[in-house]
Amino acid sequence: MGYVCSLQPVSGPRSIPLHRKFLLTAILSSAFLLAQTPDTATLRGTVVDATGAVIPGASIEVSNEGQHIRRTVTTDNAGRFTMVGIPAAGEYTVKAQKSGFADAMDPHVRFLGGSTATLDLRMAPSAQTVEVSVTGTAGEARTDEPQVGTYISPLMVQETPLLNRRITNLPLLNSANRPAISQGDVFINQTLFTTNGAGRRQTYFVVDGSSAVDMWGRQTIFTNLPLDSVHEMQVLTNAFSAEYGGTTGGIVNVVTNEGTSELHGTVLGMWRPAEAGAKLAGFTSSNAPNGNAIVGDSLRQGAATLSGP
Repeated sequence: MGYVCSLQPVSGPRSIPLHRKFLLTAILSSAFLLAQTPDTATLRGTVVDATGAVIPGASIEVSNEGQHIRRTVTTDNAGRFTMVGIPAAGEYTVKAQKSGFADAMDPHVRFLGGSTATLDLRMAPSAQTVEVSVTGTAGEARTDEPQVGTYISPLMVQETPLLNRRITNLPLLNSANRPAISQGDVFINQTLFTTNGAGRRQTYFVVDGSSAVDMWGRQTIFTNLPLDSVHEMQVLTNAFSAEYGGTTGGIVNVVTNEGTSELHGTVLGMWRPAEAGAKLAGFTSSNAPNGNAIVGDSLRQGAATLSGP
């Protein structure tokens, strides 16, 4: 189906000039860009008092000292609030404040990329103690969204033993993913997989909210992502939200690490002496069919990463 648009002179009330329409469209499009993406989270909720009456003007603050992130939103006349675009990076402190009421705080909140967390808070008079409870965050059983899959936390990324440190082995922690029968594309030196019986080209990849599917549909995106760059990974196998687009296979949503206020890094090394390799007996420099028959095979490799403020 196609659409044909024609511009006709309009009589009567003055119409909006065409260039202003384009400007208005661009402004509205920019507003939509601020909405939730697969690498950010949304926090929403309602604040009421001990009697159940809504509390307008309450301050909800979300902060991450390591990332130097601080966001504040105020509840409206109905006691509701919404905060979008919270980076899924590290641990946050969620604090609620209102004059005449006790402060409420939760210092250990981890937001899940591409999800919506909920804070429904009942604030008490200032003489009492109040605790914040945020639901729909990382580490919980998701009941608010229909996606089925596996959440791979930063701790799992770092502590799961991976052959050759290939991050393409992480999706195999979800039993719906299996190694591809025909690996193909051996040049990328990665573990290729299929989801729920679909082809290996049907898996859809998202990295930091952007599509990471190459033009041929191959799983080559992982060759550019070292293990140390991965903050968290979601392996979804069915019932995807609209922000991930359409696909017949699985979805792998990767959120990479962001800088912190502290220096940190890794140092890796690998060494294999020639003496540990298999020997070909009976060959000398005079009768060897080729150089590989008499030359030892040794390996020395090193790598280092450093990140900071």
